[in-house]
Amino acid sequence: MAKRASKSLKAGLIRKSKYSILIVIGIIYLYTAFRLIIIGIGYAQIDHFIEQIQNNYLKIIEDNPVNGLERYFRIDWDGLLARNNNVVGWIYVPGTNINLPVMHTNNNQRYLNTDVDGNQSRSGSIFVQANNNPNFNELNTILHGHNMQNNTMFSAVHRIATREITDVNYIYIYLPNNVKKIYQIVSINRIYTDNALYQNPPISVEGYFELMQKGKVYSSSFNRAEARKFITLSTCGSTSLNSASRSVIYGVLIDEIVL
Repeated sequence: MAKRASKSLKAGLIRKSKYSILIVIGIIYLYTAFRLIIIGIGYAQIDHFIEQIQNNYLKIIEDNPVNGLERYFRIDWDGLLARNNNVVGWIYVPGTNINLPVMHTNNNQRYLNTDVDGNQSRSGSIFVQANNNPNFNELNTILHGHNMQNNTMFSAVHRIATREITDVNYIYIYLPNNVKKIYQIVSINRIYTDNALYQNPPISVEGYFELMQKGKVYSSSFNRAEARKFITLSTCGSTSLNSASRSVIYGVLIDEIVL
């Protein structure tokens, strides 16, 4: 009799354990589903915000190409600067979805996690490095942006560095004084935050040629003798928040056009 009672007790405990495990699994599943829904809603909001910015301030004139390189853009600078006077330009990279305003302040943290309106946003904004002059007239101008999982902001920079995206050759910077700077992509690199680019940047054209050899994934031919100014697009080498790796694109200025 005692043995039967013991067996019955054990069976009851086993059933309870199974139910407890199922309940825990169910809770984990529901929590995961909830988090995925929240993330999905967040990404949808980011996509909508970018689309709204483009629709409000960017006009594409299909029948007026510039130098045969791309369709012609007209940006409503008055409206954009009235919305936020920290806007210093607009970046467009043909062959990618990089088509966004560029911000600048004296603090690199300012637009790391805030949008064009200064509101909290996990995507942040594209911004010129704080110690750069925002007119893009220095030897090298560095632009930063997040590597987002929904393929917005500078995720294309990482996808180019991993060769997931190929056949991307130019970077266009539009400025409020109606000047467009055209850069040819000359080097694609995978580096780390201790790289000289961030810690002790070169002070000469030759110094940047040497820097481009470190972590080089791909390079294209260009006229080194005419290279005078560079642009660098930098993003995280993974979507991990604590990643020290960086995916970087170097471009060399090849033309300036007054629109």
